[in-house]
Amino acid sequence: MTPEQKNILDRLEDKIRKLITQYTVLQKRCDDSDAQVRQLRSENEQLRSRAQQLEKKLDYLKTANAIHAREDNQEAKMKMGRLVREIEKCIALLNSEYE
Repeated sequence: MTPEQKNILDRLEDKIRKLITQYTVLQKRCDDSDAQVRQLRSENEQLRSRAQQLEKKLDYLKTANAIHAREDNQEAKMKMGRLVREIEKCIALLNSEYE
């Protein structure tokens, strides 16, 4: 092997090592980003679930307040009817998931 060929081979090996190093760094970044995306999706789902729980709780409190104040029994009955229908829908969804 001539000195020129040896020099070319050494430079090629050096470039390959650098590419492998860069690939490893980028792969690590990609893995870290994937982990972060999964974590943020999980947090997002938890926050959505919490928001839904709070909305339902607010609706229940409004219903309880309407019943307690006895200002509008018809409105309270309508809210109770909506709650019952919502619960029935949830039960139907649960039943369909386990079939």
